[in-house]
Amino acid sequence: MEAVLKDILQYTNDLIIVNDGSTDGTNDILQQFEKQATIIHLPKNEGKGIALYRGFQGAQKAGYDYVLTIDSDSQHRASDIPNFFEKLKDNTNNLLLGTRNFDQENMPGKNGFANKFANFWYQIMTGYTLPDTQTGYRLYPLKPLMEISFYTTKYEFEMEALVRLTWREVLPVQVPIDVYYPPQGVRVTHFRPSVDFMRIFVLNTFLVIIGLLWERPKKFVRDFRKKGFKETWRTYILDNDESNAKVAASIALGVFLGIAPFWGAQILLIILFKMVKFEYGNCFDSRTN
Repeated sequence: MEAVLKDILQYTNDLIIVNDGSTDGTNDILQQFEKQATIIHLPKNEGKGIALYRGFQGAQKAGYDYVLTIDSDSQHRASDIPNFFEKLKDNTNNLLLGTRNFDQENMPGKNGFANKFANFWYQIMTGYTLPDTQTGYRLYPLKPLMEISFYTTKYEFEMEALVRLTWREVLPVQVPIDVYYPPQGVRVTHFRPSVDFMRIFVLNTFLVIIGLLWERPKKFVRDFRKKGFKETWRTYILDNDESNAKVAASIALGVFLGIAPFWGAQILLIILFKMVKFEYGNCFDSRTN
C-alpha cells in the first residue's frame, strides 16, 4: 500500500485515503501521509461499498467534481492516471472505466468467468455491452453519483453504481489500463466466494427486474418522444451491425420458441442461449471466418 500511495502522489496531490477499519499495520503506514492526503478512518470494517461512499462524501465536501478510485493492493498502476485525465477532456459527463486485458499473464481464471457473467447481466439490465464491468479503476462524476441512494455496501456496490449511472444516461467510456496480478498463492483477496456471490446474485435479480420492467421501457419511451417513430424504428430495428444470417437465425429462434411446448420456460431458454453466445460467440454470423 505504501508504494501505491507514493506512486499516486507523483501524479496528483488531491488524494483521499479510506482506511476501512484495518487491524494490521495500516495506521502506522498512513501516518507518513497525513500532511499529503485526507485520511478517513472507519472505526470498524464495513465493506468496500461503504468505504467508497465515505470517500465520495469526503470528495464532495472538499468541493471536487470527479473521483478517481484505485485499489491499494498494487493491482492498478498509478501510471494510468494521466490516461483517465486525458479521456475526461472529451467525456465530462461520462463514467470512465479502466478496462483490463484478460489475456495477460497471471490473470486469475475466475476473474474472467466472473467478468463474463457480470457483463451478461449488465447487458440485460441496461441494453449496453461492456468488456469489463468488474473493474475497480474508475473515474466517477460526483454530482449524478451522489444523487443515488444505494442499496448495497460490499463488493457488489460497484456493479450497482455502474448500472444505476447507466440508467441515468451517465454512460461508461473505456480507458485501457495495465494491471498486475501476483502469481497464484501470493495474491491476497478479501472476496468471500460463497457469501459475496450470493449478495451479487440478489443484487442482479433485483436490478434485472427493475431494468426489464421499468428502466429499459422508460428509455424506449424517452427515445420515442425525442426522436419520433421513424428515427426510433431506425435506431432499435434497422440500424444494427448484425449480418443477415444472424438476423434470420434470431427470427427463426423466436418463432421456434413461440410455437414449441416450452410453456413458462421461454425466458429461461433465452437467457441460456444468450449466455452461450457470450461464452462461445455466435456460430450463425456469416462474417465469421
